[in-house]
Amino acid sequence: MVKKKIKVLLSCSLIFFLKLALATTVPTVQLKYAYLFDSVCTMRTTYPISPAWTEEVKRKLPEWQASWNNEGNLLLSTAIQIVGKSFPQNHYTVPLSLCNFPSMSEPLMVNVRYSLNAFTKKHISLNVTLSTIEHEILHTYIDSILPNHTPLLEKYRNESQTVLSHLHLFALQKGIYLSLNQNAILKDVISKDASLPNGEYKRAWEIVNRVGYLAFINELKADSQH
Repeated sequence: MVKKKIKVLLSCSLIFFLKLALATTVPTVQLKYAYLFDSVCTMRTTYPISPAWTEEVKRKLPEWQASWNNEGNLLLSTAIQIVGKSFPQNHYTVPLSLCNFPSMSEPLMVNVRYSLNAFTKKHISLNVTLSTIEHEILHTYIDSILPNHTPLLEKYRNESQTVLSHLHLFALQKGIYLSLNQNAILKDVISKDASLPNGEYKRAWEIVNRVGYLAFINELKADSQH
């Protein structure tokens, strides 16, 4: 009987530590220039991509990858620590585009034109570039853990779908940057989001800041089913 109890305890302990290990695994991220996509995009849309842009993105890619390996991994690991849940996959390949398509999470792609000096003299900083990559990866994370209906989603159901899909994401981003004492980066991220012309990101940030980011994070931490 004693041996049986010991086996059960060992089995339970093993399951616990396996779950803990899975929950704390930070997905690896590989950045790559989406050359084929951009070639097709510019042919289909006639949007011109300057050779200077492609040269700059190829030149900066190793730097961006190295920065992501340090800072980006820290952002994702902090998300796991805050929420206590694992990412839906353990590796992401993130294509970087220069065409006129916006960044998106499905399919995963990040537009980096505004990160290039060759595109604009008012290019965004490396930290904000990394935050855009983080943003799209966090979409996949939140989609995998957030129930379709929560009290806060119900409360703001009359908002646009874009606003609704960014409430928990922006709250988590805020929690991440505050946890890392990166207040200046958070301010830059919010400023960039608020500058977008459609105003929906700005609206989402207004709601998160008014309600309090922890309320949205608590819904991410809840053990609810989709």
